[in-house]
Amino acid sequence: MFYHGDAQHSTLALTDASANVLERYRYEAFGLPSIFDSIFSPLSSSLYGVRHLFQGREWLAEVKLNDHRYRHYSPEMQRWLIRDPIHEVGGINLYKAFRNAPGFYIDPFGQSVGMPNGYIDAGGNWVSLPVENALSCSRRVANEMQANYKYPMPDDNHSQLHCMTACTISQECPGGALTSVVVGILKEIFCTNNANYGWDHDSWVDIHANTLGQIASFTSQSCDCACTGKTYSSSWWNNTFLEPLTPACS
Repeated sequence: MFYHGDAQHSTLALTDASANVLERYRYEAFGLPSIFDSIFSPLSSSLYGVRHLFQGREWLAEVKLNDHRYRHYSPEMQRWLIRDPIHEVGGINLYKAFRNAPGFYIDPFGQSVGMPNGYIDAGGNWVSLPVENALSCSRRVANEMQANYKYPMPDDNHSQLHCMTACTISQECPGGALTSVVVGILKEIFCTNNANYGWDHDSWVDIHANTLGQIASFTSQSCDCACTGKTYSSSWWNNTFLEPLTPACS
């Protein structure tokens, strides 16, 4: 049998010697696995005893924990079970895992956050992260948000879309909110629909919405919920909000 994984070493499929798919594996945002047969019918457990799932680490199904050697991670609680061994040096949240972006970062030993391509980011410093990775991630997020945006856009500036994109970039991309701020400004300077490049009224509206998204990325809500209703009328400087586009989020 053969394992097939992604860039984070998460197991996605199991095949036999003839390349026939035996099982498939999918993960929620914080790594909780689901197991399926070859035609995506759900299974309660692996029929082949597959244990190494999210990020290639052993999944302890009985207690729903990932074994990362030095610490155990709970995808349901979205945190480590024990405190950071380096204490506040790693940040004030001693139980935070993967910088709250487990879809991008890895931590094979439960001791230091890294990137799948080998660039270590244990200190969370921007200079330790390749700029091209940050820009590539931002471009991917922006394209996905544009393609999958499911709400009506009553305002010409698409402020809620800007808010959600900025929030998602802050949460998922290297550099976090700093990346979101920089790419948001560069976009308004070089990618405006204006005949003349540079700042105009729409640019300020977009930056305002981006800022709300960057602030929202630090809340406990999803970007979708945190940016609900963050669309403005043309008199945005008077803080005139349009009606929320989505139901209130808890």
